[in-house]
Amino acid sequence: MNSMFTKIRSFVRAPLSLSVFHARRSLCFFCFLLIACLVVASCGKREFESNDAILRKAIMLAVEKGDWQNARILAFKAVNQNGKDANARIVFALTLEQSDELDRAVEEIKQAVFIDADNFMAQYSKGRLLFKSESYEDCPDPLENANRLKPNVPQVLSLLARSYALLGVNDKAIKNFVALAKIDGYGDRLEIYNELGVLFYKKNDYARAVRFFRKALSLNENSPPVNLNLGVLCDTLCFSSKKLDKQLRYAKISEKYYLSYLKLVDGNPNLKESSDTVVTRIKKLRNLHSIRGK
Repeated sequence: MNSMFTKIRSFVRAPLSLSVFHARRSLCFFCFLLIACLVVASCGKREFESNDAILRKAIMLAVEKGDWQNARILAFKAVNQNGKDANARIVFALTLEQSDELDRAVEEIKQAVFIDADNFMAQYSKGRLLFKSESYEDCPDPLENANRLKPNVPQVLSLLARSYALLGVNDKAIKNFVALAKIDGYGDRLEIYNELGVLFYKKNDYARAVRFFRKALSLNENSPPVNLNLGVLCDTLCFSSKKLDKQLRYAKISEKYYLSYLKLVDGNPNLKESSDTVVTRIKKLRNLHSIRGK
């Protein structure tokens, strides 16, 4: 396999859109709402009321006003007041994240998990912050714990699937993406099916890869990643087949998807390198036609 083809194969990737894999602010908003429920539910024990009040105030400042700086001050106060309060350390960790102090946030969330290993938000936030810090090997354990505590939370399944995919544990990545697709509101997410297509492609299970890529394309025929991935897949099938008629058929199909991709990304300077590589692959496919006949 020539180096150019190796390069085009590397395009088979499908980062989840913000609709599935939430951006930092939406994730933290989700976290704070859950923590708010936890804090309110914990009220009633008089010795913790003061700390809970501080945390509720911090949460409201962050969620309603976007005032992360003062939320951080209050969360730090709560941690100092009761260092064994896991929720206080979770809130403080998230305020540290918003201040771009990711390493400190990770250490703080680890303390929250140590204090209360059965705290869903502590486990989930630990997995999420480790993922954000690119410590992928350490992500699955806390995320699996979070999934055990609250099964099938979409954000947890998404991070689990992404973590396993990055680690090359494709079967577990597939399992979690399939579980995610079964949740109400997620069954029509193009990104999930594109990811599943990528994973089956990596397993050399091209039949299933085609099925999931086509499902993704049915949801949005103008998706550049899906058109590119289908082009790459058919390109692979073309040059791996030993039968001339299949080679020529896959070459035509691959060119079709490659051309769609080029049209969709035309004028995007950030994708010039990939576009140039696709153009080279099209020439290769056409050369196959000219040599072996149409």
